[in-house]
Amino acid sequence: PSEEDAIASDEPKVLEGIETEPSKSAAWYSPLSDWFLVNEGADGKKIWQRSVELGIDGSDGNSNTFNIRFGADLKRQTEMTKFRLDLDYYKAQSNNQETANQTFLDCRSERQLRNSRLNWFLNGNLEHDEFKIYDMRLTLNTGTGYRLIDRDASSLTFRFGAGASHEMGGPEPVWIPELVYGVELDHQINKRQKIGFTCDYFPDISDFRRYRFDSKASWEVLFDEGSNLSLKLSVHDRY
Repeated sequence: PSEEDAIASDEPKVLEGIETEPSKSAAWYSPLSDWFLVNEGADGKKIWQRSVELGIDGSDGNSNTFNIRFGADLKRQTEMTKFRLDLDYYKAQSNNQETANQTFLDCRSERQLRNSRLNWFLNGNLEHDEFKIYDMRLTLNTGTGYRLIDRDASSLTFRFGAGASHEMGGPEPVWIPELVYGVELDHQINKRQKIGFTCDYFPDISDFRRYRFDSKASWEVLFDEGSNLSLKLSVHDRY
């Protein structure tokens, strides 16, 4: 080729009629902010549900009593995941003597299996009771759940798994292997009323004569929609 052709081949070529794409700026993914701050899913439904409970009663006369109960419930639910944190604190006094001092913290995370009603769950709870022979009990377990009823107003889930519990500051400072059988029901009766029920059975794998039961039932009535104020009646039984 000639010298002029060689010089022309080194010059940059400009393609007419073609628009170049604008440069894209880097987008950072923040798991904590995306998990905590996003409040609506792709379907427009709320992801987070939060509630706080407070109850106080007492009497003064031949006997003096004072009881206080505090609770908090945090729930995050998407199409594929469900997370729930439940805190309960109860303290009671009679004639200036403490008769109850209990704290219960329960945390459960579920991951729905795609195109299935099955889920995989992780669960942990911490229990403190001043009047037990131990200072604190920690329970950890995992397993599979099956959602028998899955509607907007109602859900019924059965679960089965295994784990262990550990009593700290008690006569048995060892990990006890346990199975777990559970059932959970949530039902929205109408716009202002809903009920909930959960029950878990923990038999000792090494000795099935030893077991624990944990059950809770509640009925909630919405009084004022503007302030989201409700009355809640609940029963909690630990055996």
